[in-house]
Amino acid sequence: MAAVPFIDNDAELTESFLKAEKVTSTLLSRLRSDPGAVDSSVWALYQWDGMLWALKQQVMHGPCEEYRGTEEYKTKRLECNTKWIACCARYAGETRLKKWEKLGTMSRSEAAHKFIQILNDIIPGWNVPPTPDVALLTEWSADSSSYCCSNCNEGFTLLNRRHHCRRCSRLVCAPCSSNRIGLRLFPGVPQRMQRVCNQCIEEIPPRVLKALAEGQEVIALTDEIRSEVPTTGQATTESIEPEIPPIVPKQSSKKPAKVILIKRGYLDRIVGTRFHKTWERFFFVLLIRKGSVGIYIHEDDVTPSEVYKLSNYAIRVKSEKRRPHQFKVLHETNPSLRLCAESLREMNDWIAAFSQAIESSNLSEGIRSQ
Repeated sequence: MAAVPFIDNDAELTESFLKAEKVTSTLLSRLRSDPGAVDSSVWALYQWDGMLWALKQQVMHGPCEEYRGTEEYKTKRLECNTKWIACCARYAGETRLKKWEKLGTMSRSEAAHKFIQILNDIIPGWNVPPTPDVALLTEWSADSSSYCCSNCNEGFTLLNRRHHCRRCSRLVCAPCSSNRIGLRLFPGVPQRMQRVCNQCIEEIPPRVLKALAEGQEVIALTDEIRSEVPTTGQATTESIEPEIPPIVPKQSSKKPAKVILIKRGYLDRIVGTRFHKTWERFFFVLLIRKGSVGIYIHEDDVTPSEVYKLSNYAIRVKSEKRRPHQFKVLHETNPSLRLCAESLREMNDWIAAFSQAIESSNLSEGIRSQ
């Protein structure tokens, strides 16, 4: 983001706006790249993307009508194709540029306050002092940004797949990110057990690391521990009162069970017309938390040939002598999938994974409808 001059000579408001804009841009980049890695309580931010962009432009450049026609405006290509808007607006909805125009002569300070207020409503604790279980405030690394692990520099291949560290957002290989600790994206967001790379593990003090590995919530740190914890890149670096107890364990002492987020593997699928159907083998990638499944012709394909959102789907087991381990993923209106596994155990694993994905997709649809 370009440097912002003091908003109406208010240094405190300018600093708050810059922090809020940094948090918003980081969250939106993660939501676009991997929404399953972001807590569902933050998904509402995506619905405000257009308005937040408009408010940001109002703070940066002032009213749209005054900024329109300047060389900088033309360089950034903010103009919209009016012919396209005229015929497709009813499908595309209100554009971001239109939202900016509707702000009219709103002052830069009002726009900044409105921007911060929206973020406060969605993530009430975004600006409170961070604890060690808060991820670093960094942009989500695109899959194409690196072809080797940021820890060991080993190249990514079909077998050595790339993963994201949920703390620093860098691309790492599986051996360099085998640890799971309790993390939250921002203060106030629920903590979840997530993948963390070896380098981030080394940066966390042993005492705190042990608590996070057991799923305990770290509320605050004493002066002794705080001096060991890096704060670079976090949402804020304000001090924390040492009188608060450093660690508050959860009620349950059980270690959280490992949750499978992605199910991969080959399945036979029946394809063809009504009178000529054949079984063909495809590679399936089931994103359980996202509630969707991608179907690939080959395992090393970059893009799937088909993608299905699994909301409102149901599962039915179907058995035949020649192919005993069949099951159907059914929908009233959308295309259904008739699949076959190689063994009973494999079929049960796939059915369990599909059931979880359908439940996640139904829950997501319910949240969006609200």
